[in-house]
Amino acid sequence: MRKPTILLALVASASIAAAQSQVPVSPSEARLTQTAPTDYKLDLFRANTGVPWRMRRDRDTGWVRFLWGGALQPEFTPASDFEFVGQARTYLADTEELHGIDGAGLQLDKSVFLPLGRMGSTDKMTVRFLQEEAGVPVLEASVNVLMDTQGRLLSIDTQALPRLSGFNVSPSTDAAVALETAREAFRQGQGVWPNSIGEPQLAIQMERADKTRTAVLVWSIELGYRASGEAMRGKNIRVAANGPLRVVKQVERIHNFDVFGNVSSLVTPGLLPDTASNLPQSEPMAFIEVDTSAGTVTTDANGDFLIPGVNSSVAATIRYSGPFGTTNDVQGSEYELNTVLDANVQNDLLMNSPAEEAHTAEANVFHHLALMRDYIQSVNPFDTVMDFQVSATTNNFEPLTCNATFDGFGINFYQSESGCTNSAFSTIIQHEMGHFLNQLYGSFNGSDGIGEGGADVWALYASDTPIIGQDFF
Repeated sequence: MRKPTILLALVASASIAAAQSQVPVSPSEARLTQTAPTDYKLDLFRANTGVPWRMRRDRDTGWVRFLWGGALQPEFTPASDFEFVGQARTYLADTEELHGIDGAGLQLDKSVFLPLGRMGSTDKMTVRFLQEEAGVPVLEASVNVLMDTQGRLLSIDTQALPRLSGFNVSPSTDAAVALETAREAFRQGQGVWPNSIGEPQLAIQMERADKTRTAVLVWSIELGYRASGEAMRGKNIRVAANGPLRVVKQVERIHNFDVFGNVSSLVTPGLLPDTASNLPQSEPMAFIEVDTSAGTVTTDANGDFLIPGVNSSVAATIRYSGPFGTTNDVQGSEYELNTVLDANVQNDLLMNSPAEEAHTAEANVFHHLALMRDYIQSVNPFDTVMDFQVSATTNNFEPLTCNATFDGFGINFYQSESGCTNSAFSTIIQHEMGHFLNQLYGSFNGSDGIGEGGADVWALYASDTPIIGQDFF
């Protein structure tokens, strides 16, 4: 990079992600990130189909979570629900190398005709499958295949566990032992013994830890308590069926009121970088995920969130991640705000407090991606090109110091060095996202310099400024 001219490099990257190596674990607690598809496989699928498919990876497993943006032609036009279900299975088999879901473990839930033509769109058909392994259901795991009425594939949305075939479903913990563990957990949480108890049922539970996703065999047990003059209490308690005896998860069954609040974060104000003379200030965090023990919700444009039907305190974790952006600090752990949300009172949450450079970089990227999407929507409310989860890395270091890049798949920003600030701020973020948008809109980033100019223009308009990267050096 030449000084003082700012030339933010476009780094071409065709297939840089390698399949992850296997990590020995218990066969009943299998990690699901072992053979995630490389970027080459994603590019090969696009090339083979001749369609500009868009794909969002699951951040925990590396497998494709959502495939959309194209229309894959079937060999024949389905004429009945039965044929649409068969076509959906064919599409899942054709894309298994991307999402890792074995069709043999999917059981049909339902197929639904969607009369969207009434709302100015086109009619569609959706087929929903539920996942199981050897007859044992996977809790909260499903796959949805969306087609048009001609049977063309429009999207695949997977909320299932990849590469689950062969998972050990033979419990080593007796059901009676699990039941007593669940009863004790209910007593500790509710202050009373349950007087309504269901039969323990084997199930497979997804558990997230250390940026990986693990499948755990559990005994799923419904417990409740009802007494005259008292409110009904109910829990679904899931106890590990293999390995150390423990409660894996508790799910509230009685929902009465709401948990609500607002999320904000300390971010670098205005257009200048993060320096001692431009300290972070609080801004609402639009479209950020609030992950709680009662489910995950996304804040609105003002940073407000609502979890309906919850009448007790819930544990919550918030990261700089949402439907339109997610960050990855390459030098350390991503920022997390872990807290407890109370029911029926305003919960005001502040992230990145006290402010640190590494976390401020994450906050800035997430904040400005939302602002850039808002700018596009303000020009054309029907433009959804930026409606996907942009992947961003922060606090990169040598050899590309004093820089920021777009690598063909995501945007990357560098830590502060002698002579420059942290590059994750305002117009530099928007410039690198501009490279991404050049690619998505079809103007691309050739060697003729037009791509750099186009990326500049995105930042100029989004921030309404004639200067890119002011005070970076």
